[in-house]
Amino acid sequence: MIFERVCIDFAGRLMNLDTMKPGSYKARPLALLVCVLLLAPSLAQAASHRTHGLVLPPGAQEVGEDRYRLPGTYENTLKYFDKAYRGLPQKAIVNQPGIRAMHFESSSAKTAWQGFNVYEKNHEVRIFILTRPAADTPSAKHAKGRSSTGK
Repeated sequence: MIFERVCIDFAGRLMNLDTMKPGSYKARPLALLVCVLLLAPSLAQAASHRTHGLVLPPGAQEVGEDRYRLPGTYENTLKYFDKAYRGLPQKAIVNQPGIRAMHFESSSAKTAWQGFNVYEKNHEVRIFILTRPAADTPSAKHAKGRSSTGK
């Protein structure tokens, strides 16, 4: 006995699941392609936002130079950075009522950022990115080395 892949539709008719009839379980290739093309840019933008090479959580809004407001809670933000940057040195930097802050230090001299501070005040989470001086970045050292040789 051969088992066929069939189902019963709402009208009580038997339908073969391997056909492209209305109500079929198979996705239509053109509709799938259109959905992917329409959603790809928004998904890529929501997935990550980078500044100075640092990946920020989705939904981060710039509020000033190298300052961002984050939509999540302080604890979730710390979990995000712990997961995104495993082993990054961190230390608590504020010990006052109503304010919490954590400093993350870059473990690589190749990054454009030295570290960043995640802090919460009045139930609002923000991040401040500490950038490296222009002379400390590897590309600036390379450019400086070329200019001193006269090339």
